[in-house]
Amino acid sequence: MMSLSTILLVLTPVLPAVMAVAALVPAFERIILRTGWIAPLPALAAIAFVPDGRSVVLHDFLFGAGFVMTPTGRAVLGFTAFLWLLAAMNAGAYLSPSSPRRRFAGLFLLVMAGNFGLLIARDFPSFYLFFAMMSLASYVLVVHDQSDKALHAGSVYIVLAVIGETALLVGMMLAAVTSGGISIADARLALNPPGPNAVAIVLFALAFAIKMGLFPLHVWLPLAHPAAPAPASAVLSGTMIKAGLFGMITFLPIGLDPWSAGGTVLIVIGLFTAFYGVICGVAQDDAKAVLAYSSLSQMGILAAALGVGWTAPAVWPALLVAVTVYMLHHGLTKGGLFLLVGARQKGAMTAGSRVAFILLASVGALALAGLPLSSGAVAKLTLKSAIEGASTEAADRIVTLLSLSAVATTLLVLRFLYIFAPWRPTANDGSAAGPARRILTGTAAASILSGQVAIWWIAPASKIADTFSAYGLWENGWPLAVGLGVAAASMLAVRGRQAWRVPQGDLLALSSPPAVALAASSVRLARKVSEYSGSAVRCVRSSVQSVWDDSVRRRSGIEDAVNRAVGQRAVTAISIIAVAAALFAVLRG
Repeated sequence: MMSLSTILLVLTPVLPAVMAVAALVPAFERIILRTGWIAPLPALAAIAFVPDGRSVVLHDFLFGAGFVMTPTGRAVLGFTAFLWLLAAMNAGAYLSPSSPRRRFAGLFLLVMAGNFGLLIARDFPSFYLFFAMMSLASYVLVVHDQSDKALHAGSVYIVLAVIGETALLVGMMLAAVTSGGISIADARLALNPPGPNAVAIVLFALAFAIKMGLFPLHVWLPLAHPAAPAPASAVLSGTMIKAGLFGMITFLPIGLDPWSAGGTVLIVIGLFTAFYGVICGVAQDDAKAVLAYSSLSQMGILAAALGVGWTAPAVWPALLVAVTVYMLHHGLTKGGLFLLVGARQKGAMTAGSRVAFILLASVGALALAGLPLSSGAVAKLTLKSAIEGASTEAADRIVTLLSLSAVATTLLVLRFLYIFAPWRPTANDGSAAGPARRILTGTAAASILSGQVAIWWIAPASKIADTFSAYGLWENGWPLAVGLGVAAASMLAVRGRQAWRVPQGDLLALSSPPAVALAASSVRLARKVSEYSGSAVRCVRSSVQSVWDDSVRRRSGIEDAVNRAVGQRAVTAISIIAVAAALFAVLRG
């Protein structure tokens, strides 16, 4: 007879997968839509009853694939399952009867099964199966409403998802040859030292960097999150991008032998992503796009932390705890904010609940910036303390940059609050039915508030104490205060002026027709300057005329080309250069 642990481990991914199949049968559609919240219950039970190290081998399935409960997997599975439960409850009230609810329910549950399965996978075949299931089925969630925006986001997402799946599969093949087996834990040890196994490691890092949204592989994220329905956006940002981070922790030999090259690359890309996400985020007009760029920024911070662990293995145990704490804080808080935006969009806010919406939005948003005594304060202090343990000059600079990133994040969340603006009534307020209002608002509140409470149970006791100390209040308070001051000064400086906007997907805009036309014209201009350097005046006149003629032919008007190519596209390139220069200056001292 199978033990309770075995049953729970198997049911964790199997129950949502079975319910996904049932949801596609018309006779079961209504039942599944109402009971989708049951699917995460085995995962939540497994957190409580399955001990660390307990494994299950399915000898007749995928070459002996199976599941295992690890300490990190348990922590991530806990907040992941809870957020999926809330999102499933939310979806029933969010989706309108005229939308393709059966298709959404089936794929939503299939993505859930993949998300749960990869967190307890013990070997390559099972991890790849669930990772691919989660990644590819998510496409249908992104394109749910079939709008042009959603279809464009889905096309970008699926291309990068397939690239990631391919890199992951090839990396697994190389790692299996190196380790002589399919066990993830054995392969991780076999890939150490990293130098001789660099190809497999780079492929793993590429696959998981796409899922995390690290620059320059992030372009799917700010497109997909705003396009998807709010319940899907909540799990996309709250749990599924964490699968990339979990993959890096599980597959890469971080914390074993030091690898300065790999660690430095992760640190630089991570910090660049952190600040670049903020620059693009504050130039958005859509609340969900701002939250998407915020997720990009936070994943950059965690990638940099992994890089520190790779360069200084002695601090990896403390860093792993800090990263796990940070994941819980960000997952539940960000997922709740996406649900709150969806609740507002569906008319769940009334005159009587406006104060509650303001408080929930403010607590969640400011917690992301490290509001003192919030979950963000605990997470940021824990992460900084772990990095400081490396006791190097580079670690001190990284901690300084993390404090500056908190200032930048403050600007980003203030931008979100300004756009979301629950204090300003709209014609849509109160249009949702009473039961739907309670579900939409309640699930958002449960996610945000549980993120603030749950962190006290998993964070180190010393860091919780630091949060209440004068040191902790100062360390978390001054970046927030500076961010508020910069935001106020910026509003005064741009009053009455039209601010530049970065298009969602930022880098993709550089390949658009107007941007390509501008780049081609610039190349011709440079060529003419070099050929006719002896006659600068004639050269400039000729080049300007060439640019003018080119723009007229390509865009039927120079004004449209300049406004769209320079006004929105050039700011992306300028942002990249500015962030790179700033990081280089700080890291070089």
